[in-house]
Amino acid sequence: MPGGGTARATFGERLGSLAAVLAPTTVGAALLYYYGYVQSYSYFAYFGVQLNSLNISTQELASRSVAGLYLPVAILLTAGATTAWAYGSLIRITTKSDVSARTWRTLRIVGIVLIVVGLILFARGVLGVFRPSVSRTEPIGLTPSALGLGALLVACGRHIGALKTDRLVDRGQRVQDRAVWILTWGIVVLGLFWLANSMAAAYGTGQAQVTSGKIETLPAVIVDTKERLYTTTNGVSETALPQDADQAFRYRYRGFHVLASSDKRLLLIPIDWAHTTPKSVLLLPIDDAVRLHYVVAQP
Repeated sequence: MPGGGTARATFGERLGSLAAVLAPTTVGAALLYYYGYVQSYSYFAYFGVQLNSLNISTQELASRSVAGLYLPVAILLTAGATTAWAYGSLIRITTKSDVSARTWRTLRIVGIVLIVVGLILFARGVLGVFRPSVSRTEPIGLTPSALGLGALLVACGRHIGALKTDRLVDRGQRVQDRAVWILTWGIVVLGLFWLANSMAAAYGTGQAQVTSGKIETLPAVIVDTKERLYTTTNGVSETALPQDADQAFRYRYRGFHVLASSDKRLLLIPIDWAHTTPKSVLLLPIDDAVRLHYVVAQP
């Protein structure tokens, strides 16, 4: 059929473009959710609370990750832009018809250097994988960064070193090269998730430490209950309410601040949490057995 080849080529180009857009978007969305989950898990674990007990929605987990993602995303975008620029410059140099032998030797040396550096970084990453004591005492994210970056540098160095002879390889060699790149990007993605886990955990714990030092800035709340809470937490006072016939609530508690709220549950932390031993927080269901009074601080 006339034009059939063109139609197939157009469809393939569109399919490739769609895959190029969807793949990074899917990985980005997964990283966003994963980062938010780990960050929130570490944040509440600092206060002794299991994240699953709060029933936080997926949307809220993703929104919690935004503040902590500015720096990692900026680093990734900068690295991606630099890589794209370097690769574009490499293609422009090697596609010229008058590439000198000196240029090919320089590229070969660059490829060898990248392979050596990549192998060293990859070996360091493998050491962190099999020696947990190393990864526990290293700077945040060093092992996953070394693992992913090392594999990528080795692949890039191999690619640069083979540019001159790339047109001479057979189909089997090209299939092998594609398989190598697929495995390389798999390692890179794995390293990104591991790096996100390390950074999110550190960020969540750091935010919790900041919060614990300024609990007075959290929303203050007075809690009225029908049943006694039997709390002995420092900084929380209990007052018995008048026993009127039309009064269903019997006890009033002051000194709590709202640490989190979701799905008809309220996580309360006492004002003196940082100076209390043992430390405890209160997970309170919001129903007709509880009455809340939010306190607005006066300027």
